[in-house]
Amino acid sequence: EPKSTAQPVAAVASSYCSIAAFGAPSPILAESSATGVTVVTDPPVYYAFRGGATNTSTIAEATRCARQQPALAGKYHGLTAHTIRYAYSINPVDDTICRVDAVRVTLHLAVLLPQADMQGRPAGVANRRQATVGKLQAHEYEHVAINRMHVQRIYDQLIGFTGPCTNLDSQASGVAEQNIANMRAANQTLDAQTAHGTL
Repeated sequence: EPKSTAQPVAAVASSYCSIAAFGAPSPILAESSATGVTVVTDPPVYYAFRGGATNTSTIAEATRCARQQPALAGKYHGLTAHTIRYAYSINPVDDTICRVDAVRVTLHLAVLLPQADMQGRPAGVANRRQATVGKLQAHEYEHVAINRMHVQRIYDQLIGFTGPCTNLDSQASGVAEQNIANMRAANQTLDAQTAHGTL
């Protein structure tokens, strides 16, 4: 009796999640940093998962794994986190007017992204997944760009800022905090317009 020449079906790994620790990055102390703007963007942190046989099942796996990221609250496939610090000195111009000098603003950024293992999956599904993750990555780095722009604005608006010595400190911190609030609003607008860059 002739032997079968059929090749055995390759085993496909079962689903899994590789959990990446992620949270707000450590602050860069403005008081000890150089005058100007200091920005540090960490390399992306990835949470890995087994991609599905279809685009829909792969997204479902990404969502299942993302929910295991405490910072995501089970809602988003990608995340950008940051810490901002600022410091300055106030020096007298005359008896009543002072000026903001030696402005130091620091921004530390971290990005979380999914990484699907598509080994053994159909090429079309793998290619679509790569393109979609690329869009999500671009979305998260739009958040990075928004944050960088606003910390630069803090510096630009504070350096050389003058006013009555009696309340210049509160005015200067108000300028910084308003820019941080504007930054938060800009990030929220981006997420509202793009559904958080969801896969």
